[in-house]
Formats: sequence, C-alpha cells, structure tokens
Amino acid sequence: GSKDTSADDICSEGERSILRAKCRKILLDNPQALHAARSLALSTYGAGPAVQIKTPYKELNTKVENLFNRWRKQTNYDKTFFTAIQALPSDGEAFFELADCDNCIGNKKVRLIEAFRVRSRFGETLIPNEYCGITYNEFDEPVTYTVQVVNINPLIPHPFEFIDIPASRIKHLFIPVLAGQRRGLPMLQQAINTLASLEKIEDATLAACETAANISFVVESNLDPMANPDDAICGIDGVTKYEALDTVQLPRRNTGLYLPSGMKASQLKPEQPNVNFQAFKQDCLLGVGAALGAPKNIILNDSSSYNYSSARLDAQTWERWAKIVQSYVVEILDSHLKDFLVILYDRDVSVRELVDHYADINEIPFRWYFAEPTHIDRQKEAAADVELLKNNAMTYRDFYAKQGKDVTEEFKQIAFEKQLMNELGITPEEVKEKVVEETQDETDIV
Repeated sequence: GSKDTSADDICSEGERSILRAKCRKILLDNPQALHAARSLALSTYGAGPAVQIKTPYKELNTKVENLFNRWRKQTNYDKTFFTAIQALPSDGEAFFELADCDNCIGNKKVRLIEAFRVRSRFGETLIPNEYCGITYNEFDEPVTYTVQVVNINPLIPHPFEFIDIPASRIKHLFIPVLAGQRRGLPMLQQAINTLASLEKIEDATLAACETAANISFVVESNLDPMANPDDAICGIDGVTKYEALDTVQLPRRNTGLYLPSGMKASQLKPEQPNVNFQAFKQDCLLGVGAALGAPKNIILNDSSSYNYSSARLDAQTWERWAKIVQSYVVEILDSHLKDFLVILYDRDVSVRELVDHYADINEIPFRWYFAEPTHIDRQKEAAADVELLKNNAMTYRDFYAKQGKDVTEEFKQIAFEKQLMNELGITPEEVKEKVVEETQDETDIV
C-alpha cells in the first residue's frame, strides 16, 4: 500500500542529491529549460532592483543609497543574485553567505554557497535538532549551518572537512512546496520522467532519420534456391551466395547497383519523424514549462502563434508567479541592507546619523523598486498610466518605480530640461514635433 512521507523524508540528503544531479543535466542539456530559467531570473530580478530609503532625512537617504549601490556594484551583488535565481529550477535552493572581503566597502561581500555543501557531517542526520546540515533551536529557527569546506561531489566517499557558520551570516532562499519543508527541491523534478520519455523518442526518431538518409532497400527474387540450389542469389562479385533475409552490402555510397537476373530492389520509405512527433515534443516541453510556471511562449521561445489577448493573459500569469518568487527574494534583500547598515555604522558618518534617528534598525523605512516588464502594446499602457495619474489612482513615485527609476532624480531631470529649453528659446511643442519627425523617419527606414 501507499506510505505516508513527511516533508523531511522527501527532502532528505539522498533524495536531493539524486534530484539535483538529474535536474542540472536537464537544465544544461535542454535549451528550452535553460531559456525558461533565465526568463524566471529576468522577470524576478533582472539587473537588480533600486532601493529607496524613505526617512524624512532626504540628504542622508541619498548618501546611504549611493553607498549601498556602490557596494552592490563592487561586489557583483546583483550578478550573484541573478545566478542564484537562475539555478532554482535545478537546485531548488540557494545559500548566501556574508563573507569577508579585503577590497570591498565594509570588508564584506555576499557569496553563493553550493547547495550540496550545506550538509550533515555524517551524511544523513544523526545529531539532535539538526536536519541536512542546519541546526535548529527549540523554536525551530536556524542557529548554525554546517558547510563542507572543499567542493567535492558528496556522492563519493571522502574524509570531508566542515565548518559551522552562524545563521546570522547565512540567508537561505527556497520556495517551499510542502508544509514544514526545510530544504528546497528542484523545480524541474516534475519534468524528469517527461523529458526522459522525450529523449528516448528523439533518439529513436533520429536513428530512423539516419537510416532513411542512407541508401536502404529490399532485394526481391523470383528464384527458388530451395528447389534448385544452383539458383541461389549471387552478389555483385558473382561469387557470394545470399540466402533469404541476408544483408546485402553496397560497395560504397552514391553508386549504382547491378542486379543479377531474377532480382529487383525497392527503396525503403522513411516513416519518421511523422506528423505527430512535433506535437508530442511540444507537449513534453509544455510539461517542463508547467514545472517552472512558464507559459507556452516562454518555454518554446516562440510567440508567433499568439494574438494580443492570449499573449497578455499568459504574460499576466507569468508576472504573478514572478511576483511570488520576488517576495522571497525581497526578504533576503531586506536582511542584506540591514546587515550593510550594521557593518558600516562605525565606518561611515552618514550611515551612523541615519541609524541613530531610530531606536531599532528594523524601523528604518525603505522599499525595493523592480523594473516592471514592458507592456505588449506600449500605446495602450501609456494611455492607461495617464488615466491613473489623472485620477490619483497611481503616484508618480509608483509610475517611475515600474521603470526602476527614482522619482526625485526624474523630477530634477525634467526641471533641468525645462530650464534649458527656456534658456535656448525652445518650446515643448517644437521638441514634440522634432521627436515625431525623427520617429517617422526611423519607421520609413525600417
């Protein structure tokens, strides 16, 4: 009969190691799966969100934001995060360590730890309050992470060296599927069997295509070698005798074949790939997309068959899923920003002044602004934004945040451009006419 299993049993080290190895192979061997993983990272994180600190002290806000952005660029923070999200389909989880760095602001940087390096010293868990390398307190909160020092395949027996890293330095990113789940499972695990079947069918179809590409034929004879042995079929050399179902070898490719009297050859007709193969392959790839939450046009990397309504509906579904993944990402971004403020408290005057205005660092208000995906129909989107701004249903801050821009900087730029036009005696109408004219010229060229 069936056996009930807990989330801990399903996410055990042995299970995760096997699933991770299979899903990594899928991600690296299947271009559609890799494209979907990249699309998830692009839609969720992109080039990285803009942070806006929202305290009343605007000058301090700007200084700290600029300092944090410099640190992000210096330590390749956004590239690290992008890689981590892109690996979620194959690894199911990512670990970020706040590690030492000699040439970084605050002498700290965030680095990724391979998922299989966070594990128990003894393979399967044998220590109380520990599960797969994570030790918990009585409130079921992580206390320490046991990390393998040398990056070696954990499936190979070897005397490993481990270190314990405090939970305050580790951030664990994964999207739980089951209640009580403590380790992440690869998103692609549901597609393993589907892609295995597809691989078998593709191999068989390719073999059939190769056979059809070569000269394959059937030799028929109206002679009866059983009744008269002297009538046995001879080869083109006049010596070799062939019996029924023997294979006839051609001397070389692209040559004619002289057949003795009583023999005729008919070409084998290729039957593969048939008309159903493409539909079967597409269904298998849609199964991969379903495991990643990716719609048809993303997993197939083809929107040519879409009309506007279908494309918009799939885009909205995909964007909602990306927002869910993004919510898990924001939790880690919040933690890293607070860690940054703590680290630089004694090293930077602006950070210290900003933090000192609050009794608790968690009370400092800030928000992350991710670049929103562009609309399918830009004209409709622009008209909708104008209507929302006119009715005060959307603020200018939210409008610019959709583009990953800061409203203060944009208003400063608008004011500067207006002042410059006044100095040069240029009216907004003249600028608008010039833009329309240049846009029309570009359209004519295309």
